[in-house]
Amino acid sequence: MKTSSLYDYQVQGVERFAEWFQDASATCEALISLTMGMGKTRTAASCIQRLFASIKPGAKVLWLTHREELIEQSKNELEDCTGQSCEVEQAKRRCSGLASIVVASVATLRGKRLQNLAADFQPDLIVCDEAHHALALSWMQIKQTFPNARILNLTATPYRSDIGNRIDLGTVLIEKNTTEGIRMGVLVPPKPVGKLELNLGSVKKRLGDYDTDSLTELLCHPDVLRASVKLLEEHARGRKTILFAASVDHGKQISAQLREIGFRVGEVYGDTPTAERQRFYCDIREGRLDVLTNNLCLTEGFNLPALDLVAMFRPTRNAALYLQCIGRGLRRDPDNPNKDHCLIIDVVDTFKRKGGKEFPLPSEDDRRIYSLLQHRHASVAEVFLSWFYRVDDLEKLVQKQVTLPQCERLDSPEKVHSVCALPWMQLSAGQTVDSRLLRVWSAEGEYSDLLQPFRLNDPEAFRLLASRKGWLYLPHNQVPKDEEALIELAAQFGCRSDADFNYTVETLISRDAQLRNFILNLFDPKQSLKEQAAKCYDLLPLCPGGPKAAWFKVIGESFHFIQWKDDSNVTRFLVRTAAGVVYAFRQDGFASVKPEPRYVFSYSDLPDFVRTVTWAKKRMSEKQAEHVCRMLSISRAEAENLRISKLSASSLMSNQWHKGRLKRIADMLRNPDALTPAAYHESVECSAEPEALRETKNHRDQLEEMFPAPVAEAF
Repeated sequence: MKTSSLYDYQVQGVERFAEWFQDASATCEALISLTMGMGKTRTAASCIQRLFASIKPGAKVLWLTHREELIEQSKNELEDCTGQSCEVEQAKRRCSGLASIVVASVATLRGKRLQNLAADFQPDLIVCDEAHHALALSWMQIKQTFPNARILNLTATPYRSDIGNRIDLGTVLIEKNTTEGIRMGVLVPPKPVGKLELNLGSVKKRLGDYDTDSLTELLCHPDVLRASVKLLEEHARGRKTILFAASVDHGKQISAQLREIGFRVGEVYGDTPTAERQRFYCDIREGRLDVLTNNLCLTEGFNLPALDLVAMFRPTRNAALYLQCIGRGLRRDPDNPNKDHCLIIDVVDTFKRKGGKEFPLPSEDDRRIYSLLQHRHASVAEVFLSWFYRVDDLEKLVQKQVTLPQCERLDSPEKVHSVCALPWMQLSAGQTVDSRLLRVWSAEGEYSDLLQPFRLNDPEAFRLLASRKGWLYLPHNQVPKDEEALIELAAQFGCRSDADFNYTVETLISRDAQLRNFILNLFDPKQSLKEQAAKCYDLLPLCPGGPKAAWFKVIGESFHFIQWKDDSNVTRFLVRTAAGVVYAFRQDGFASVKPEPRYVFSYSDLPDFVRTVTWAKKRMSEKQAEHVCRMLSISRAEAENLRISKLSASSLMSNQWHKGRLKRIADMLRNPDALTPAAYHESVECSAEPEALRETKNHRDQLEEMFPAPVAEAF
């Protein structure tokens, strides 16, 4: 719902800006993070209008941007919203310093030009548009020139290359990601329709992403160009398409082939004149062009809601770049109310699908040879393990301090468990390893026997986990001959970022991506543990008028759940829908989750931690901290600074461990006619709160403060 041309979340952002700007003790920098199409510029302009109207009339504002397209766009938006005239400081355009707002190019403001501006214009507020670039030296020099100014950072992607690699851009005033924008109806959802499957294993890497020259060589191969054009011919007819090419050469070649089959194509590169760019934008909007090709020069500050297909023919391992590209097509079009989705064509990397050239898996011939050497039938999973070596042993091997038979190997279930078991999987006294691991050393052993005990999906995931513990995977036991070869191997096969893959729509809208987004939005060092816990749980009744318990929220779904193991070692789920109906599900061992009709439960059946709110007041335990650190890829010290409660940590772990089961439950909930609600049997008096929740005489007030009124909408 809009209020005064702003959405509710934008109004909230303006209010928080006013509080932040007037709080002398607040940090000097603040952040407005709204994904592409959700109105960053309009929100910031409204903040400036509020600054002029009621906070500090006569204030001066410096608006910084790094792209030519954004200069006029920002100027027009600011003048329209604030009613103030704006001056521009860019190239030959110079400001007088008399206006209240100056829109400036970061590339222009340097050296003497910056000093001249500072002599005539001292801003009270500096707005950094596309602030994920603001850590660059050119931006920092401008900020340092005006030490008394507050900094308002704007960006859709407040992180570097990967979603988990977040940048500290100050106090968060408002933050909405793409998933939230789609759910709120502000953006249209992406719809994958075509995939260009390529083996990117041979493409060189540079600064964490694919090297442009190496990528261009692959994408300009005649077969690849034909496949790309075929995808567009199948899906882009009658559409308004933006095509992201790897380079100018790639863009020109694919555009030429598109013209040959009747597409009307405009091309925008770094040296394309502004007037020609504007003509292309107008032509594709009015239907005189079909495809707009560019080489990543239209990733930021380019707004054309008419676009309804994004051809992402520039594969990237940079999540921020990928989001910027597909975001060009997710805006709703005010001139086309029928636009309810945006088609996406992706490049899918086949390199790791079956191991690829750099990560081959043992073949049947390898298994037979290994079996002959061992004088017994061996499994392919055992051969796979035999190709792992400790880095320390390899160092000693190349220095001739040990021989190959003296190197430690992953040759027993206990060794594999000690290397790969995550902290919460460590064995206590008297426990034995998972029985499935024993099968790896039998003729019937499968990869699943090796992977499932550690909740891994494929051998590549096992290799990455082992590499973090100092084990290198050397196919066919090709050990290094010297230290130089060892260093190269360690760099090639060592611990790599979770973002070491090509981003596609599937990777961003997966439950893992939703989990990362939820984590980024959850933790705020300034909030209390109780406030944080309220984001993870809702205190809801077990039945109408019955006692309450703490129900987990489900990331990406609109229901709550409680999970525990009963005395028979059956994993049970109670699921509460937004309408308040409770269903029961069960999982026996490793079988699939299934509904349990007419299940009767009582308050005493529930686990202790959902019957008490004490976990909301306590910091996470040592074991929880180890798991959360791995999930967030942070150190223990950083986790301590986040002030994570035991409830929050438990919620994260439950969503992570049970995400597959929760997805299956969500699918079954879509057909409620096939389900029978569970029945609650009283084990406590409904006239009073359960004893476990009665911590003080004012426990009701405390609970309401700790757990706000339940909402049907999930994260």
